[in-house]
Amino acid sequence: MVLLTKKLVFGSLAATAAIIIAVVNAISVRSGAIALLTLAASMALATLLFLVFQHLKLMHERLLTQENELDRREEAFKRH
Repeated sequence: MVLLTKKLVFGSLAATAAIIIAVVNAISVRSGAIALLTLAASMALATLLFLVFQHLKLMHERLLTQENELDRREEAFKRH
């Protein structure tokens, strides 16, 4: 769980860094079209990273639930 939390934190930091880089680049680039494309690409990357880490979080929770269910069934089997 700690590893997953670290991954989520680093993913959030990476997404934030991508947005900051895009904004700085948009300010420094003279062409508005290039700046907008860079910003859009960075936002898409940030969104993709967020979705990937959310998916990992859900899969981890599902595995924990299955593991708990197996442990519960094993204990019930041992009792009978």
